[in-house]
Amino acid sequence: MFAGSGSLGLESLSRQAKLVCFVDQSWQAVKLVRENIALLGLEPDSYSVVQAEAESFLKKYSGPIWDIVFLDPPYRVAESKMKKIFDILAQGKMIDKNSFLIYEYFFKKNIYHEIKKLNIIKEYLYGDKKVTYLTI
Repeated sequence: MFAGSGSLGLESLSRQAKLVCFVDQSWQAVKLVRENIALLGLEPDSYSVVQAEAESFLKKYSGPIWDIVFLDPPYRVAESKMKKIFDILAQGKMIDKNSFLIYEYFFKKNIYHEIKKLNIIKEYLYGDKKVTYLTI
């Protein structure tokens, strides 16, 4: 979710991920992801690129259960928006108890109202960003 340049998904593919789905609302981000994929010459069956708003994408999702879902929203994203996204994810259509959500955000942000239906596994601080691992 919030793929941006696609760097994290591309790194995952370089480390033997079998399939990565890049989702971003911005057509510029989707274009950049596709350009980066083309530069790397990746096999078409190892990825999909979707231009969609995260909440809408999740509401309509009917694909496989994912091992890892990475969320890297813009730092200024509204808490209410992220709460809706995490509430949808907690319903289990995209993840299950063996899946991890990895949430990257500004280190001063209080996320506990957003993620209250999920469990924190671990947290890391990297400069001005925090990365939190979550499960159902």
